[in-house]
This record gives sequence, C-alpha cells and structure tokens, in this order.
Amino acid sequence: ELLAVDGIGAQAADSLRLYFANQAVSEMLDQLSALGLKLTNQESASNLPLSNKSFVFTGSLTMSRSEAKARVKELGGKVVSTVSRKAIVVCGAKAGSKEKKARDLGLRILSEDEFTALLKGNLQLPDND
Repeated sequence: ELLAVDGIGAQAADSLRLYFANQAVSEMLDQLSALGLKLTNQESASNLPLSNKSFVFTGSLTMSRSEAKARVKELGGKVVSTVSRKAIVVCGAKAGSKEKKARDLGLRILSEDEFTALLKGNLQLPDND
C-alpha cells in the first residue's frame, strides 16, 4: 500500500514498516493517543477536494505563501517545491523558471485568481490532474 503513495519507494516503505513494527514506537503512539492525539484517517482525507493533488507556487502571490500552503493542506492537497508531471503550478506575478518548465511539460497552470476560485470551490479540476 505504501508503494502507491507518491514519493514513497521500496526502501522508504520498508523503513516505515520496520519503524512502526517497533514495540517502543507502538507504545509511544498508544501514549500519544491516550493524551488526545488524533491521527488523520487517510480515507476521510481522500474525500477532500484537493486530495491526491500536488501544488507548486511560483511568482508573487497576494496571499502569503504560508497561507496558500495551509489552505492547500486543509483541503487535502500537498505542496511541493519542484515542478513534476503530477504537479499543478500556481503562478503569481513575475513567475519564473517553474512556469516555463510547467509549460514545457504541458502541465496544468493556474493563475492566482483561478487558485482562489479553486479554494472557494468555484473551480473544479479534472481527476487526472
């Protein structure tokens, strides 16, 4: 199952399996749970509008970068720093090489206005983005 997660290879999956099989880790997680820590259920996160979507920001945005990242994460998305075939690129003013690379790869590019509409639920992305 871990191999299906974007960015997880065989070595990382094996390391994670070994880590969580450790008795001390299991006890620590039990203690944290008893203190009120709630781990996110992946199934519920997959119902969020931006689940399985990766975003890259380039250029100057009117909202802060940290706010943009937080909003993406709240809606189930992931923020990455490099352009890849799976990324959706959000371009603000004076976007640079990331925008060029995205265009060269034929990726989905959103203006800041489109990104804002997406956050408000006024823009839908195809499932294959």
